[in-house]
Amino acid sequence: MTGAGKGADRLAFSVNKLAAAISAAVSVQQVIAYADAWQSVQGKLRQVTTSQEQLVTVTQQLITVANATRTGLEPTVDLFTQLSRATDGMGVSQAKLIGLTKTINNLMLASGGSADSMKAAITQLGQGLAFGALRGEEFNSVAEQAPLLLKAIREETGKTVGELRKFAADGGITTELIIKSLENYGPAAQKAADAMGKTFGQS
Repeated sequence: MTGAGKGADRLAFSVNKLAAAISAAVSVQQVIAYADAWQSVQGKLRQVTTSQEQLVTVTQQLITVANATRTGLEPTVDLFTQLSRATDGMGVSQAKLIGLTKTINNLMLASGGSADSMKAAITQLGQGLAFGALRGEEFNSVAEQAPLLLKAIREETGKTVGELRKFAADGGITTELIIKSLENYGPAAQKAADAMGKTFGQS
């Protein structure tokens, strides 16, 4: 009992030190914002996972992807869930979806655009994937705000930008083609992201 009491005292002391460190670093409002963001992330992932075990695994994998690609966890989860919904019924494995998420994050990082422009491009890409083809407004947004993503499709098809625009209008840039293009462009996307200097905020 004496040993247990001492152990409890040490634990309480450690917890108090941790609480003090957190209090010094962030405000109560920030802590609440982080907690709300975490609940939102978990809620979104529950919609595209089938068990608690899978939820934990996917969450950890996406945290790793977000850190590796210097991207926020929330936009990373948003991208993953959009990819999951858009490819539902196509037999795309979860491991492949994680890989696609990482590649797209790397391409967005290498493009060097603002967070808002990247978010808009990902939204348009997700809509294109959901519709089964990237065309019209979705194509224009991706071409303007995420040119490296478009380059991945150009590399896969061997088409110029002008040819790709017509190809898109004809419905040629299908979900299957986008997935294949991103899979094959993964190493090049990683190399392009690695070449980008890390900002203070990203650090």
